[in-house]
Amino acid sequence: MKKKYSTSSYLINSLRFIGLNSVQAGVQFCYSTITSVAIPYFGVINNKEKENGVYSIAQITIGICGSVVGMIITLCVCGWSDRCTFKYGRRRIFIGIGVLFEFISITLLITSELICKYCHIDHLPISTNGIDWSSNVLAFIGLSFMYLGANFMSEPSRALIPDFFNYQNQQIAYFYSAALGAISGVVCNVIGGIILLTRNGYYYSIIFGISFIVLLISFIPTLIVADEEKFIPPDEDFSFKRFFLAPFINTYNGIKEITIELIIIYILLMLSWIGYYPASFNMTIYYAKDIFHINNQTNPKYPNAISVGMFSTASFWLVQVISPFVLPLFEKCYGRVRLYFISNIFAVFSYAILSIAPSIISKDVAFNPSFSDILIISSCFIAHQITAFQFVEMNSLPFSYMKKLVSTYSYATHLGLINVFITLGQIISLLLAAGLLQIDIWTIMAFSSVCFLFVSLFSPLLFFVDKKAERLVHQVMKFENETTPSNFIFE
Repeated sequence: MKKKYSTSSYLINSLRFIGLNSVQAGVQFCYSTITSVAIPYFGVINNKEKENGVYSIAQITIGICGSVVGMIITLCVCGWSDRCTFKYGRRRIFIGIGVLFEFISITLLITSELICKYCHIDHLPISTNGIDWSSNVLAFIGLSFMYLGANFMSEPSRALIPDFFNYQNQQIAYFYSAALGAISGVVCNVIGGIILLTRNGYYYSIIFGISFIVLLISFIPTLIVADEEKFIPPDEDFSFKRFFLAPFINTYNGIKEITIELIIIYILLMLSWIGYYPASFNMTIYYAKDIFHINNQTNPKYPNAISVGMFSTASFWLVQVISPFVLPLFEKCYGRVRLYFISNIFAVFSYAILSIAPSIISKDVAFNPSFSDILIISSCFIAHQITAFQFVEMNSLPFSYMKKLVSTYSYATHLGLINVFITLGQIISLLLAAGLLQIDIWTIMAFSSVCFLFVSLFSPLLFFVDKKAERLVHQVMKFENETTPSNFIFE
């Protein structure tokens, strides 16, 4: 029996939009924590005087491991969630498993930091060559579980949108999802920055712990609002073998459905992530090492410099909170493809500014900043914020076209395929970034600027995609009207 909900109350419907998407805030909080804190966290638990080597190793182990885990797990989870016949629905169970993995992650990370602190203070002989292997191993496993949990939750939570909203309401739902994720990114980095400014010692694990609390709170509304029903597979094959093989079968069928339009989207996404990922991963230590010229994490000014990087990242996310309300106005004036091109050109110049700033700022800016130094730091803040428009456009691209180019039933599978291309981009970028770190962090910003220049040159191909998508949109709407799932909230 199809459930019907009243759409007469704007407030009630808005609360349903927010409730269904609220878990995205928790997922983004976890991703923001990894991006902003993971690299300096590894520098701290290794207590290194010269940290470039530590950062390069951490970059490869954390980033690539996380990316590979994300690629494999996302493909499996997307396939299983598309096929899951659990009594209480096919998406929430995977989100719940992700929350459990995050709990394991936080436990390991807090334990790692406590062991590290105990060793460094009391000088117990359980470390080799100055490296506390127990802390490093626990930290590595803990961050891997954090990636694992985030990827378990990410795509099933996104797939709730086409499950519960028809075509006309999906774009609004994505706006809510993006805004909630962006707000979460702001709060995460502001809290982290304040903790590093006001506390002395090993307090990164507090930030990790807060991320789990936020995730748990954000999961509850989604658990309540997403009142899924048991999914009946179209072929009515309930066997465990069919369920277990679903990721492989769905991926194979998804590959057969790939068109030239989807390939263009995949390539642009991969190139965009090659440009974005290493810069975001290193933004906090960029401020510490290249802007404030603090190369030693034992320097009392080091946490302050990292906190400035977190505040800059918070401003990056704050722009994304505003973007869903501003960018549609510009889209009406310039069109989606032209706006995408403009956002990439802005990113080219913004990352170029970030790469030039370290060479013109004074060496003693951390202790005696001049007026020109303050202007340069402000310029870096603004440049970082401008890149947020490109990030919003980069993330909205697949979802704005995917819902027109693929069916609802294979939507999660195609999200998994998108993630494969994104992961390839992340792995390529992190391998290159690990080498660039041996030179200096500003080279990563210069690399990102060049990457987005290539994205800008390829972006006119979207005119072809846009034309094809608009031609198919009426067919998609007709398909959804004929095959509306029983979970739909809005009609």
